[in-house]
Amino acid sequence: MRGKIAISSMLFCVSSATLHSSTVAPVYGTFFGGGAEAGMAVASDSSGNVIIAGTTTSNDLKGTAGRFQPNLAPGPPGSADVFIAKFDSTGRALMWATYLGGDGDDLVTGLALDSSGSIYLIGTTTSTNFPFTPNAYGTSGQSFAAKISNDGKALLYATSLPITPSAGVVNGAGEFCIVGLGSFTTPGALSAPPGPNSIGPQSGPNLIKLNTGGSQIVFGALLGNNETFSFSSEPTSMAFDQNGNIYVGGTTNGGMLTTPTSLQPTYANTGLASLGVPLNNGFLIEVDPTATEILYGTYFGAVYANTSITNVVVGSNGAVFFGGSTNGTSYSATAGAAQTSAGGGFIAALSATGSAIRAFSYLPSDLIAMTLGSDGSLRCIDDVIPYLASFGAYGSFGVHIAFFQISTIGLSLVGTTPLFDNSAQLAVDPNNNTWIIGTSSDLDNYGALFVTPDAFQQSLDGPSDAFFVEITTVSPSVSLVVNAAAETSHFAVGELISIYGTQLGPATGSGIQLAPDGAVTTSNAGTQVLFDGTAAPILYAGADQVNAAIPCVLAGQSSAQIVVDYMGAQSAPVTVQLSPAAPGIFTADGTGQGQAAALNQDNSFNSPSKPAPGGSIVAFYATGVGPTSPCMDGATYQSNFPILTLPVVVGVGSSGAHVDYAGQAPDLVSGVAQFNIVIPSDAPSGVLPLTLIVGGVYSTPGVTIAVK
Repeated sequence: MRGKIAISSMLFCVSSATLHSSTVAPVYGTFFGGGAEAGMAVASDSSGNVIIAGTTTSNDLKGTAGRFQPNLAPGPPGSADVFIAKFDSTGRALMWATYLGGDGDDLVTGLALDSSGSIYLIGTTTSTNFPFTPNAYGTSGQSFAAKISNDGKALLYATSLPITPSAGVVNGAGEFCIVGLGSFTTPGALSAPPGPNSIGPQSGPNLIKLNTGGSQIVFGALLGNNETFSFSSEPTSMAFDQNGNIYVGGTTNGGMLTTPTSLQPTYANTGLASLGVPLNNGFLIEVDPTATEILYGTYFGAVYANTSITNVVVGSNGAVFFGGSTNGTSYSATAGAAQTSAGGGFIAALSATGSAIRAFSYLPSDLIAMTLGSDGSLRCIDDVIPYLASFGAYGSFGVHIAFFQISTIGLSLVGTTPLFDNSAQLAVDPNNNTWIIGTSSDLDNYGALFVTPDAFQQSLDGPSDAFFVEITTVSPSVSLVVNAAAETSHFAVGELISIYGTQLGPATGSGIQLAPDGAVTTSNAGTQVLFDGTAAPILYAGADQVNAAIPCVLAGQSSAQIVVDYMGAQSAPVTVQLSPAAPGIFTADGTGQGQAAALNQDNSFNSPSKPAPGGSIVAFYATGVGPTSPCMDGATYQSNFPILTLPVVVGVGSSGAHVDYAGQAPDLVSGVAQFNIVIPSDAPSGVLPLTLIVGGVYSTPGVTIAVK
């Protein structure tokens, strides 16, 4: 009798070292949209929920029922509204969505959250009937700020603004601070004087604060002015520190507020600026919470170089990081930098006093987005890079964007993964996973590269959709390894093993995969298990468990090192000792103890309620029986079954059982052996010990079989 049976396994094992490599990798991706969308902004609240925003011309977005604006506003064909959508922490379940807009084009340029999860937006509008709320600061204009309840059911306020907004953050009191271009000032607030080369109306980086109800502007501060000709100073990013001080970064050709002991108190290209040569510096300014005092102000840029600051982040310990683009080459990368030579982009960290750079790294190209995780590492998106050969099929469209995760210690590179949208923005959730939003069209469908089988929306639904991707740091760690049947740390060639740890594979788990030749693959959902560098067949790959088979090539070795590779990151090696045989019998509950996973002669499962009569044939299953002849990794067999090369003895109770067959189990993967035995006629009735001896090595005691 030769049958097949589903065999379960457990995870136990030896401990491993803790040194391992890390990388970053996408673990989830989905489209979101109806007719035509562009993904523009993303944030994560304290529960890990993911909020995305963008523009849409679709009238059929999912999840809008019961929200404050459930429909696309009527308007000319092709006019766009803002959309806001909230997903759960997995990104797989849509909690709600809403439109925001009027009869014109309404575009979102920034998204922020407060501690209660209320949603704040900034943007521009051409609508004549944008839904400005009655008691707002302003009820007409071409820019807006809005606050939406965390359930999407209420527009708490929507106000026009006296500036064109580019970035916004919310303080602990729920006041929305916004920076943009303008010339709005209030008494007592900072106001930069006109520079020597200023022409036209004074205008420049303009910082305002709205009160909690959006009905008043608490202050308006002018941090600089447009210094020369048509070249304007523009703010691009802002952040709070732990004291509520406000940091603003951007690009300028002169005329900014600075402090005398800062990193660079003066504009580097003053003479060139007077000639109208567009060589910008970056700028970084810190003001107090009332914007009445400048605490720090610096330019950043070399002579004859064009430098911009596009991103500023401040850590919980007050550490200040900024980055952007530069064609300068005079800055020296510090020890451990991600890139030591100029490539178009940069990241820098200020010293505690702000008078020097404590860490500096170049990047391959322009930095377009950056944020800081609670684990202390920077996440950033690098701009236009030529397509890699592996993505050549998409080479005629779009750009290749790279996502980096950079350790703040020396700004060393943790890992990188490709993305494909030069408008991509990012946010970090409470678990330090990174969420990235972008846009994908039917011409350059790069979003499809990151859509996972469990996506909320599997494919484009129209000419373009938003897409968002979850990226996590991958750092596999092995804690336990065990014989898949017996819970022991005894190993032999061909044996099925279970590996336990963290970040070993995908969160949803991936079952056995077969290659075209019918063999089990040695790579499964980004996971490989390497024995002294040889890839093993993988029966299952999950985040905390991987099941594999010890490769035949190790026959004759006394030990081997196991490394789990997931998405290019490798665990620390675990050394296992190898024996000619290490038999383990599969049990009904997968614990390696108690009732054997066995079939009676009538194909019923052997159990105390279905015992096997004396003289009948029972089949049971084991692994760790040593190399078979032939020994083929990952094979399955329907005929010409490999047989064991080592002698076999089976005991039932105190009696020896005749072994009718000992070899590969039909239809199961190589490494699972089937034993057909004849129950001794003199065996007593009851639950008896079942013992397997292969090559003189005994199976783990405690396995039983039922006899009558």
